[in-house]
Amino acid sequence: MNVLLTFSGIAIAIAAMSGIFAHSRNGAIWFTWLGVVLAITAAFIWFQNVVREHEGASQKVSSGDLTQAVTPKPTIPITTMPAPQSSSPSMQSPVAVGLAPLQILKEVDAARPLQRDEIAQAFVGIPVDWSLSFWAANRLPRDDTRWRLFFTVEKDSTALVAFDVQIKGNEYLRGVDRGETFRIKGVIDEIADPKTIHLDKVSFERVSAP
Repeated sequence: MNVLLTFSGIAIAIAAMSGIFAHSRNGAIWFTWLGVVLAITAAFIWFQNVVREHEGASQKVSSGDLTQAVTPKPTIPITTMPAPQSSSPSMQSPVAVGLAPLQILKEVDAARPLQRDEIAQAFVGIPVDWSLSFWAANRLPRDDTRWRLFFTVEKDSTALVAFDVQIKGNEYLRGVDRGETFRIKGVIDEIADPKTIHLDKVSFERVSAP
């Protein structure tokens, strides 16, 4: 580029000098036009170079911006924390297998008032096989065909086990003395209060007199 500009200047200078020394108007004009053409050509080439340099710089900047836009930024891994578990243990129902009637009643009576029904309900449906002492036989007020039998645990009259039986076929119960031992099999139907366990599906037999 600099060479072309220098050459154009030299051509114009030579044309002027030739016109002066040769006293030839045509020669001076010809060299002058030649220098002008070279100067215009050099200017055009210079302008093209400037445009190309500008476009190249713009492309570099655009490429840099595109690279920054496309390049994903590092992400911070997100750790999901598990939901906190309740530290308070859930209340478990008591196990009645192998427990005597008195133990079941004590378990219910020891529970908080609002939890007694739930504890008592946990024993419902459990089969039992107990040896109990006969306590009393009462006729049901609205059913003349059935008795409600009451039994105690050993000699403790505060804990009762009760169930209903047909009078027919069990007339011998009229002569049973208090304290006689019976083997009773059945299913816990209800714990009506902290003192009485009601049975269902009962079979019983007289074992011994007191």
